[in-house]
Amino acid sequence: VYMLSSYQKVMLGEVKDITKNATDLLTLEKAVLIPIIIMIFWMGLYPNTFLEISEPAIAEIIKTAGYSISLK
Repeated sequence: VYMLSSYQKVMLGEVKDITKNATDLLTLEKAVLIPIIIMIFWMGLYPNTFLEISEPAIAEIIKTAGYSISLK
């Protein structure tokens, strides 16, 4: 009940002077966000692309720590 009440007040309440001029994202902001969103999806769907890049460094860390684990 409290969450619904809070939501109604925040999202459906009166428009204040400070927020009445708020706009959607500008083209420049969209241009910045689109590559970030694509990268997030790529990392989620194809993580091996990034894991293969970090594999040598991880292997070196494991070797330095004294463990004998094969990453493949």
